[in-house]
Order: sequence, then structure tokens, then C-alpha cells
Amino acid sequence: MITRAIVYAVEKHGHQFRKGHIRLQRLPYVVHPIRVLNTIWRWGTTETVQVAAVLHDVLEDTNATYADIKDLFGKEVADIVFQLTFDPNNGTKEEYLASFKNKDTTSLIIKIADRLDNVIDYLAVGNGQYAKKYFEKAAVVFETFRERININSELVEQSCQNYQSALQEIEHLESHLRLSLNVLTNS
Repeated sequence: MITRAIVYAVEKHGHQFRKGHIRLQRLPYVVHPIRVLNTIWRWGTTETVQVAAVLHDVLEDTNATYADIKDLFGKEVADIVFQLTFDPNNGTKEEYLASFKNKDTTSLIIKIADRLDNVIDYLAVGNGQYAKKYFEKAAVVFETFRERININSELVEQSCQNYQSALQEIEHLESHLRLSLNVLTNS
């Protein structure tokens, strides 16, 4: 099912390129969901979660519909992708990110991998200030993940067997952002 999801994501995102920086604008967009897949695969997620990760932006950024995803990949995948979809008609980006406090752990894990990948892109192109701002906007997502681990780590482990690795990657990126910005402001 993962291969089918990758093929579908390539078909849907095939004409799109990353935004935000001239070097990113030459990067095919589909690289992003595949990197998100790679991240959550390392974290020990199920195939269903991995498929949803590959498809996490198709409802938001393409002409794909919930019904399409449901027909091709099942209701569980479609529901996860739907939870990950930002709709400006339903509120601001900040409200959307805050809504992850009430979403299932599976969606939360994919959103974390999504945000981490975006921050890494901004750092790679030398936009540390925006990377920090982007990371800070998602602080509620990272804090929700930490809270869930503290409340019931076994429940989190059902969605993400190696959740400690996810937590370490968040903390590593936080530390890297602090160091990068200290270098920028001191030079």
C-alpha cells in the first residue's frame, strides 16, 4: 500500500515544487511527503500511518478528495489525512495547529514529522530566522506530544513504537535552532 501511496502522491504533486526559497522552488514537492514518510518509518509507525504521511498534503494542495483517498486507501487513512488538512475557511493556521491538542496521536505524529521536515528545509537554505518562527508556531503540537507521553506513554507507543526517537529529534532541532540563531545574531 505504501508504494501505491507514493505513486498517487507523485501523480497529485507531480507538477508542484517546494515554496519559500529559490533553491527549494526547484525541488519537486513530492520529496517532502516522502521525507516525512522516512521520518515516521524510523519512529516505528504502522503501514497505515506511513501511507497517511505520504498523502498528508494531497487534500490541502491538490484536487484529490476525501472520497478519492477513502476509495483508494481506506477510511482510516482518509480520516488521518483529513485531520492533517488545513482549511482556511475553518480558522487560522494558529487555530489549526492548536486543534492538534484534540486530534488523535497518529495525526499528531505525522504533523510533527511534517513540521520538522519544513524547519530542516528552511535551515538548509540559510533561513534560520524563519525556521525558528515556523518551529515556534508549532510549539503547541510538540508540547501536546510531550504531554501525551507523560500521561500515557503506552498509548503513544501504539501509534509510534519508537516515540523516544521522535522526542529526541524535536529536542535536537530545538537545540540546533538556538545554536544557529546565536551564530546569526553574534556575527
